[in-house]
Amino acid sequence: MANLQSDLILNVFYVHADSQYLRQRNFMQLSIFQPDFEIAINHLHNILDYYNQIIDA
Repeated sequence: MANLQSDLILNVFYVHADSQYLRQRNFMQLSIFQPDFEIAINHLHNILDYYNQIIDA
């Protein structure tokens, strides 16, 4: 999860995953600070698709 968190932060997503509650459940919260939500969501899907490809490989 640490790499995903770093990648999301580098791609202009605000990520919070450091609270005890979130760590225990392997959760993270993210916010999007971009004016165009649709572009940001598509970018998020691309990042997650990349991680799914790595997991499936």
